[in-house]
Amino acid sequence: TVECEAGTDPGITGSPVVSDNCDVDLEVEFADVLTGTGCDQAISRTWMATDNCGNISECVQVISLIDTTLPGINCPPNITVACTDSIPPSVTGTPFAFDNCSPNPAVDYSDLMSGDSCALMVQRTWTVTDDCGNQASCVQEIVMTDTQAPSLSCAAGKTIECDQPVEFDEPTASDDCSSNISLTYSDDTTQVSACEQIITRTWTATDLCGNTATCAQAIQIIDATAPEITCPPAIEIECDLGTGPATTGIPSGTDNCDMDLDFDYSDVPVSGAGCALTLERTWTATDNCGNQTSCTQIITTTDTGVPTINCPPAKTIECATPSDPASLGEPFAFDNCDPALDLVFEDSITVLDDCSTEIDRKWTATDDCGNIGECHQIITVTDLTAPAVTCPDDLTLECGSSTDPAQTGLPTGSDICDANLDFTYTDDTTSNNCPLVISRTWTATDNCGNATSCTQTLTLTDTTSPELSFNHPALNGLNHCDTLQTECGDFEPFSENDVLATDNCTASPGIQFFENFAPGACGLTGTYTFEWVATDDCGNADTLKIVVEVTDTEPPVLTPNHPMIEDAQDGDTLLVDCENFWFLDENAVLAEDACGTATVTFEEEVEQSDCVSQNGLKVTLSCHWIATDECGNADTLTLIMKVVDNTPPVILGVPADTSVTCANIPPAATVTASDGCDGNPTLTFNEYVNPPVGGSQSCELVREWTATDECGNTSVQKQIVTILDCMGCFMPGNPGFISFNATPTGDGQLLEWTFTAVTRPHIFTVQRSADKVHFEDIGILEGRLNFASESDTYTFTDEAPRTGNNYYRIRALNLGDTPIFSDTIWVRNLLDNQSRAPKYQIYPNPTSSKLYVEMLTNREASVTLAIHNEL
Repeated sequence: TVECEAGTDPGITGSPVVSDNCDVDLEVEFADVLTGTGCDQAISRTWMATDNCGNISECVQVISLIDTTLPGINCPPNITVACTDSIPPSVTGTPFAFDNCSPNPAVDYSDLMSGDSCALMVQRTWTVTDDCGNQASCVQEIVMTDTQAPSLSCAAGKTIECDQPVEFDEPTASDDCSSNISLTYSDDTTQVSACEQIITRTWTATDLCGNTATCAQAIQIIDATAPEITCPPAIEIECDLGTGPATTGIPSGTDNCDMDLDFDYSDVPVSGAGCALTLERTWTATDNCGNQTSCTQIITTTDTGVPTINCPPAKTIECATPSDPASLGEPFAFDNCDPALDLVFEDSITVLDDCSTEIDRKWTATDDCGNIGECHQIITVTDLTAPAVTCPDDLTLECGSSTDPAQTGLPTGSDICDANLDFTYTDDTTSNNCPLVISRTWTATDNCGNATSCTQTLTLTDTTSPELSFNHPALNGLNHCDTLQTECGDFEPFSENDVLATDNCTASPGIQFFENFAPGACGLTGTYTFEWVATDDCGNADTLKIVVEVTDTEPPVLTPNHPMIEDAQDGDTLLVDCENFWFLDENAVLAEDACGTATVTFEEEVEQSDCVSQNGLKVTLSCHWIATDECGNADTLTLIMKVVDNTPPVILGVPADTSVTCANIPPAATVTASDGCDGNPTLTFNEYVNPPVGGSQSCELVREWTATDECGNTSVQKQIVTILDCMGCFMPGNPGFISFNATPTGDGQLLEWTFTAVTRPHIFTVQRSADKVHFEDIGILEGRLNFASESDTYTFTDEAPRTGNNYYRIRALNLGDTPIFSDTIWVRNLLDNQSRAPKYQIYPNPTSSKLYVEMLTNREASVTLAIHNEL
């Protein structure tokens, strides 16, 4: 073993000791094979000694190359920068790194910060790492400071009215190093005059390191706004009331700064005289800063008082009565300003109807300024006298005769005012028996509603019988004493309502109904006699009679009355699941007969089937129901029922899917199966593993239960148990080799071995030895992950076996604390007997203990062996 920089020259690593029985000047040479990479490198140096006869001996020297020397590193100098500066290595410097074996060792750094933004210390640790992981470090210190004042900018000054709020604008502040800048301010007030004031606010910005900056903003406060004024409304007043503000009103006003405004006014006559004089009044409001606003009020003096007038009361008079004011009265009128009013009237006549006229008399009173007062007097002219009337003579008539006034006579009448009287009448029946007496009252009415009445008596007699007619679909078209034949199922008894009775005098003649029944030979058969008699109020009568013969020739009706055969028809074939099957009897149907009761009998034929070969068909039943009524009529219902079992069993107790570790796999649950048709279904259990996929560490243990009934219906339920750490789980036992053998193939050896199933990553190394003691690796195979079977078989071909003895064994790794070895098998690889090459080999040479002489052919030969001790 040597350091990487020491070199591998034989002068450093050593040379072999050689000797020969005949040649004292052996030719010694070597060949190197470098294996490994990086820091795990070794040189296999094969030394070969050749004598002058061409005999060759070999030995192998293994030289391991290591690197345990740390690399070197020199940090850049410490540095102080501003807080705004960036500090990449390109600015602050990079270290100088070197190593004895790695020409380009890796350089990296990490920063550790302490302090604050005013004095931030960055400790930069530089680390150099060579190819073998040897490391060295150094530390560079970088100091970042802040001495720069913040940047502060105030808003421009502004002027506001005295009623506006004083609102300063916050300045804009920023700092190169501090994100949290403190703002403070102080105010200074200057009173320029009573109507002007200036407030100056000075702002100060301070960063976290105490650096400050200031700026100021001024606000001027003034009153330049005129007051607001609202005049009293324009007003008209009577001339004797005066025009002072106490009568005409005073204005109102507001000001943004002055709560006590001054008001004054001036008047200018505009127009008018006498009854209408107009003044224009100008009002002015002044605040304490001299700002003014004006408005105008119009004041008119006039006479608008309407004269007062009271009319005489309303009057109702006959048409001949005089209607002038001297007869019906004059109004009373007066005015507050004019003692001599002008009083006149005007009539408006309205005809209300033929007998009433209304006079609307309007009186008006007018003063000197044209103001008018008025009132109305209503005068009604009407007719209040009733007319005179004379009735026609009393009469006696047959009840069927017309009682129209055109036949029985009209009244006569007269009126003092109306030449065209209106005649009306009402009839009152004073007797509903025979004879019928009608009292007719005639009334004569004039156009003013005045009325007079008289009475006429009409007597009606009755000698005619009522008339009967059928009023039923089954009777319509039949005559008195006819015979009707019907089935008892179609028969409906008749009543007194099945005829109509009409009469020339009686509106609703009375009807009597009679029924007689003679029973038949069976059931409800027989003969009915129905009779109707109609009688009017005067005793006149009419009769209708009918005979009905009731027979029974129709069979009963059979109807399924069980859920299993509901809605089935005669001759149907029903497919019934055996879980829903019931054995039926005569009570499974209803027998209905229109003419009495029916007796039901039941017959059944059963045919068994092999449900496995017949698609679940277990049995076929032919069911017959026969219903017979009292008269011997019969009906039959036949149904074919095929009982099948196509429903798989139900599996109970299968747990829900779960996820566990390998150490906590639960035992398989106790599961049962039930079937609605098979009392003992078959239940089988199987479990298998779905291996990990896609590099996952988890796999699935699938537990599967299968239930099968006697008809072959099958149901399957599964539980998926996810094993989170599947690698190494489900090992069938201790891992080991089952078999190992070798077979020659061409110029090589085919090695084949069988190993128990393994469920975690593992590898096999193929080893070969010449002496069964010193083995070398000649191949590596990756083991399979096997969750499905009990073993795996692997093959490997040694394409260059050594001449002579070859001892092979397989080494299994990553399956425990120690490797697992197969049996060692021996294969002898002989030279061709015709070859002229040496027929033996000696090893190891040199040796310190044992020396092996191996014959390489089966041909007889003599070998002379010389042994020299060179030590």
